[in-house]
Amino acid sequence: MPEPKWLILTALAMEGRAITQAFGVRLAPGAGPTLLPAAGLGQLWVIGPRAGRLSDEMIRGHGRIILAGLAGALDPALNIGDVIIDAADDRQWPNLPYRRGAIHSSDHLVATAAGKRRLFEQTGAAAVDMESAIVRQRAAAVGAAVLSIRAINDAADESLPPDLVDWIDPMGRVRPASVASGVARRPWEIGRMVRLARHCRCACRAMALAVRQALS
Repeated sequence: MPEPKWLILTALAMEGRAITQAFGVRLAPGAGPTLLPAAGLGQLWVIGPRAGRLSDEMIRGHGRIILAGLAGALDPALNIGDVIIDAADDRQWPNLPYRRGAIHSSDHLVATAAGKRRLFEQTGAAAVDMESAIVRQRAAAVGAAVLSIRAINDAADESLPPDLVDWIDPMGRVRPASVASGVARRPWEIGRMVRLARHCRCACRAMALAVRQALS
């Protein structure tokens, strides 16, 4: 079997599922990779929050890596579903019709509007995630270029449930019991949770379309 031409990484299973659906295949169950029928052959791995499942074996042999998923807006001009792309060297990638902008990588969830505002003032970055810096560091060690493709899931003036990260397991899957526990502790936030789920679906569709364009 030939080596996969592309490596696509996502932190969350829902992000990986959106991408595989865009290519008409199913996300592989368990911890294995999914093969995508794109640009020859692509391989997708779900690496979990904060890239906890990322390994050197995953990235070895790949010259170009796409890190795709959702992000929080730092720039107030960004709307839900807007796509931001960030690459150290644009010459390595297709000329995609999306906004270029810095994606800041945080070691914790930036959950409040005030926290996003401070981070925007400090960094000038367009959006924030928790994986880009880790993936770039590991990729640089093997000489691979990284393109981050992020769709906005929460606006700069929007706060998130403080225990949102606890709702996701190390495999990037939603923990229903943790979500239910969060709802039970703060039932007044049900409306915000429903809105967040709607934003996730919108952003995942936009992100998957951008990945498909990058691989075309």
